[in-house]
Amino acid sequence: MAAVELQQCNVVVMGNLSWPYGMAGTKRIQHIVDYLKEQGYPISLLLLRQGARKSIPEPEGEHRGVTYKTIGHDIKPKLSAMLKAPRYVRDGLHFLKNKKRSDMNNVVYFYGGPTIESLPFLMYAKSTGYRIVFDIVEELEDFSEQRHLLGRIKAKSLVWLDKRLQNLADGLVVISHYLMERYRKKLSGNIPMLLMPIAAHVGTEQEKVAFGDPVKIVYSGSFGNKDGVDNLIDAFINKRESIPEAQLFLTGKGQNAEKYRQKVEGEEQINFVGYLDDDAFYQFLSDADILCMTRVGSDYANAGFPFKLGEYLATGNPVIASKVGDVPRYLKDREDALLVEPDDVTAISDALEYSVRNPSTVLEMGRNGRNKCRQYFDPTANAAELTRLFNTIFQKDVN
Repeated sequence: MAAVELQQCNVVVMGNLSWPYGMAGTKRIQHIVDYLKEQGYPISLLLLRQGARKSIPEPEGEHRGVTYKTIGHDIKPKLSAMLKAPRYVRDGLHFLKNKKRSDMNNVVYFYGGPTIESLPFLMYAKSTGYRIVFDIVEELEDFSEQRHLLGRIKAKSLVWLDKRLQNLADGLVVISHYLMERYRKKLSGNIPMLLMPIAAHVGTEQEKVAFGDPVKIVYSGSFGNKDGVDNLIDAFINKRESIPEAQLFLTGKGQNAEKYRQKVEGEEQINFVGYLDDDAFYQFLSDADILCMTRVGSDYANAGFPFKLGEYLATGNPVIASKVGDVPRYLKDREDALLVEPDDVTAISDALEYSVRNPSTVLEMGRNGRNKCRQYFDPTANAAELTRLFNTIFQKDVN
């Protein structure tokens, strides 16, 4: 049967996302939202609690011309949350009902896997004609960084429901080859799947020809257990006397941020910057000399694909990256970046010293890395593939 012409559909993005400002997940979704809006797709966002953030600037509103609504933002991870659950469910169902279009195909694009807090909305959407596409960016069966009781309950439900994804999913997006293979084995072949890696816009800034004084070595991220920040700090301390002209800067946020701030307190060559808003953050990356992505070698780390790597490469600055997951599929060691074995503090130390001592060589690697980012991680090209996935799902309905 002839292929159906690519058609627009109405998209509701849903998930426990920080919005409109946040880190990896927020930025991944923002690229998708921007593209769909530019292509004329009706699009809106339903945000589930926003991770119970301590403060949300605006629970609902409009960002970059797209409306969003947060439900349950006042629900904290306590048993008293059960008292607010009925209103939370009511508000979510009401949003989905009002956003559904009778004149178009409808999609719920869900960031992450289904959990107990999202199940009522997914079941309602499925029953009322929405098609559900999950965007999986991590190994759901190996998530161990939850600390509070309700967080652990949610994580358990995530694993349980992931085993039953076949009953909910009409399409699946994954960030890595590891996850693609995992879900090919788990799901039947009639559920369309798309590998959509990290994404980053490559700018047109003037190429760097020399390092600054001091040489700025930068880590930026979530300070999670998977991120290997301890290894990077230890590696830098091992070489600080050999590279006195260099300083290490740590920026980002996360549940372990305070731990690292205390760890480096008093270290003259290490600076804990903390969280930066988007404008300051991208300028900070651009001004860096060497960017570090030193993840640990866990199954969890290998399943994902660190979003910050794309942002690093896009700057054209030299990158030191661990050989985890898909990283070696896209980057060649000593050609596009310096690749090190995960958890190898000595290898990281040596890469730091090599980078500082050989600026012209690693700056050329940085330029090559930026070209790889442009080739593989272009947000527009990635999102265009997503619209084809939507079309495949609805073509199945026609056939």
